[in-house]
Amino acid sequence: MVDWRLDEVLAGLRDGRLLGDAAFAGHDLPALLAERQQQGYLGNYSGASDELSHRWRLLPVHPDHRGLFEAIRSAAYDTAHAALGRHQPDEDLTCELSTLVMQEFEFIAQSRAVLWEHPWVDGLWEAYRAGGLPAGPWPFVPEGWRELGRTRRCS
Repeated sequence: MVDWRLDEVLAGLRDGRLLGDAAFAGHDLPALLAERQQQGYLGNYSGASDELSHRWRLLPVHPDHRGLFEAIRSAAYDTAHAALGRHQPDEDLTCELSTLVMQEFEFIAQSRAVLWEHPWVDGLWEAYRAGGLPAGPWPFVPEGWRELGRTRRCS
């Protein structure tokens, strides 16, 4: 599972070890976004989200960690947005992908905090930790997957 401490994740985002320019180079970014709007990704997202939300409510989280989670979310978004902006000019695509990256890092951080392992979340982390971006195919789709109402950080 996640083998970095949360403060190390934040440091990796800030110093470029995570989400550096190389992570986005060579990707078909519109295809990467389209992939994240398909059933396989959304099913994994939904299943992990439901389970993590349940665990998150059951376990108390130290108040200091809440600030760290927000810092990780913000750093993931800002780092992805800056790198994406250097690789392609479409601001809508940049905002959408940056938001998804932010949400994936939130999953990673929260799952670490509640000591929860999930193959999909762990796979996200492994791809990011290796300096890349997670990419499909996303084979695991739980029964009853549903479309997620996502919120964008950009307007």
